[in-house]
Amino acid sequence: MAPEQVSSVDLLRKSAVQRKTGLSDSEISRRVRAGKFPAPVRVGVRAVAWRSDQVDAWIAGLPKAVGAESSQ
Repeated sequence: MAPEQVSSVDLLRKSAVQRKTGLSDSEISRRVRAGKFPAPVRVGVRAVAWRSDQVDAWIAGLPKAVGAESSQ
């Protein structure tokens, strides 16, 4: 039997999400409500976190920076 592949996904607390994305606390909340940012998952009675793979996918989906085109 082949071993199962276990995906390693970190859980990020809001402060880590803020550092990773550069978004403020209120902007994260606004975008989650608008469906424009991944929703957090409940990890405790009073604690939530974001899946790192979802945050990374959101970052990867952002438009490229202005002037970042490769020169040929």
